[in-house]
Amino acid sequence: MKGIKNLTEGPILRQLFALAMPIMATSFIQMAYSLTDMAWVGRLGSEAIAAVGSVGLLTWMTTSISLLNKVGSEVSVGQAIGMKDETAARSFATHNLTLSLIISVVWASVLFIFASFIISFYELKEHIANDAVNYLRVVSTAFPFVFMSAAFTGMFNAGAAASVVIKASAGASEFLPTVVSEDLGKTVISAREKGLKVYCAERRDAVSLYEKDLTEPVILAIGGEMRGLSRAVLDNADGNVFIPYGSGFRCALSASAASAVIGFEVMRQRMK
Repeated sequence: MKGIKNLTEGPILRQLFALAMPIMATSFIQMAYSLTDMAWVGRLGSEAIAAVGSVGLLTWMTTSISLLNKVGSEVSVGQAIGMKDETAARSFATHNLTLSLIISVVWASVLFIFASFIISFYELKEHIANDAVNYLRVVSTAFPFVFMSAAFTGMFNAGAAASVVIKASAGASEFLPTVVSEDLGKTVISAREKGLKVYCAERRDAVSLYEKDLTEPVILAIGGEMRGLSRAVLDNADGNVFIPYGSGFRCALSASAASAVIGFEVMRQRMK
């Protein structure tokens, strides 16, 4: 893609630094907003600080809402880039930016129009409440920029994350077909209907990996390291397999390491 920096080329420390610096700078600037406000407003007295502080909760709420779109950008654009679908990546990026702009304008308009009603919940003195209303209306005009910044950050992270995955795979991602499923439970059922066996890497009610016949067409499901496999996959699989570590091994393998062990056993059985 034009305009995309390839983070898989060059020294890794330099690339990680190039990835981290914009994120760190964004966080620092966001923190500087509040520090600068209090530093200057504090010169005006405690009543001015009260007015600004009453709006602080709404600004943090705005940042939290903007992160929803940021995560959506990271997931959708990252998946499209991972599948090497440039058209889909551009489409997701455009949709996320449009959605971010719409949400931010609506949210800012609500705060601007109903500023007096919102500040009234604090039950402040009248002159402090008036200052808070004016301050909220001023800062609300900048909220669309907060949302757009979060959306752009999400898309930048998505591109960088996909590059890191490609580099970590040592080139394997260029040869392995990748499919994204929105419903893994239905995918498992569909695979079984087409004659494939589905085994889950799960310790409960499982048989040893080395006792299972893996020479036939199979799908091996390996879950995330924190949550494991979903119930939809476990309930629709043909069974579970586990890697016998031995009595002296008390740790668990990572998902990538377990995938390598299971994949090698599949290859070993089929080479006989």
